Amino acid sequence: MTDKDTAGLHPAALLAMDEAGRIIRALAALAPPEIGMAERIADLFRHFEGAEPGTADFEAERIGEEGANMNAQTLCGHCFVLATAYAAQATAAALLDNGIEAWRQVSDANHWHGAARGLLFAGVEINRALLDAQAAAYKANAHAGAKAKLARDPKQAAKTQAHALFLAWMDGTGEAFDSHADFGRKMVERLTKREKGKDVPVLIDCAKVADWCTGWRREWERQRRGTLTP
Repeated sequence: MTDKDTAGLHPAALLAMDEAGRIIRALAALAPPEIGMAERIADLFRHFEGAEPGTADFEAERIGEEGANMNAQTLCGHCFVLATAYAAQATAAALLDNGIEAWRQVSDANHWHGAARGLLFAGVEINRALLDAQAAAYKANAHAGAKAKLARDPKQAAKTQAHALFLAWMDGTGEAFDSHADFGRKMVERLTKREKGKDVPVLIDCAKVADWCTGWRREWERQRRGTLTP
């Protein structure tokens, strides 16, 4: 990540990124070096940073429902993965300049980090093979989890659809718009849901959608620079 990636971000977003980074370093430091936790966490972080928003929430809900039936070693592995997932999604939200969402994710990352620490201090040992199997399962389930969350949340689904249309605009493969404000107005007009026999807007704030465009454009430019780097 470069200074250009974070230039112009709100201080709250920058602080959330710093806190997410602290949590990741703390997680890696919990395990003995021979476990290779730093490498495992770095791989998971990259995966979840690029996953659909809400992926960590979906997995946390599942573990919350099933956790009472898990042994301590299994639960400890889930705590490591979830803390990493939330820290990664906090970073992704911060890069979109969504400080409020980034701090929500940081709070959840702290929760699962604390749970992992508590289990380790209670004498639970990390099982590398189990942790790797859990990480692989999370990666495989991430797309399904995001789809399930979107199905329950029309606003998030509409935001995801708007984001896809925005990227097509930026890439020159979709409809062009006059400005971020024009894009916001048209998304509010077009993205609707059926309610009491009428089509009603899902996104009701044109200015908010235009604000999303600012973060989306920053992220698109960051990824484009990475693609063009030899």
